[in-house]
Amino acid sequence: DWPSSYTKCRFHQTVVSGNLSVDGSAIVCEAPDHPPGFYAVEVTQNSLDYTLNGVQFAFYDTPKVTNIYPPLGSTLGGTMVTVYGENWVDTSFVVCKFGEINPTTATFLSSTAVRCPAPALVAGSVALEVSISWQGQEPHRPHDFTGSEVLYTVYAPPVLS
Repeated sequence: DWPSSYTKCRFHQTVVSGNLSVDGSAIVCEAPDHPPGFYAVEVTQNSLDYTLNGVQFAFYDTPKVTNIYPPLGSTLGGTMVTVYGENWVDTSFVVCKFGEINPTTATFLSSTAVRCPAPALVAGSVALEVSISWQGQEPHRPHDFTGSEVLYTVYAPPVLS
């Protein structure tokens, strides 16, 4: 086995430690903070000889939710909610998360708006968060989402008698 201390990733000019995946098919690295843009990422297993594939990695400013419309919907779900904010990027995977329910696929509208269908929820209020990801990779860590102070209110639909 090759010592893992030699496994590295280079994002543009920044080098970070890497780990070989369990099955040995990939090198896994956490991307460092970096100015927005597309930059080459290369890997090495000997700390000297890096790949020269020119694979591009996208860095972007952290998206932020600032407002939603409408701010409420039925427990039945299906309300189309426009989420306003900053730094939205048109990627292949944009999702909205209403509270702790599984994310729903969003539609990118602009760098300041995305639209999401609300899922069926119990009555009350939930935080509405957004995640953007590249190449269809599903968000899997809590910090993949925006975090949000913006609440979506869920009400039971009226019953006519």
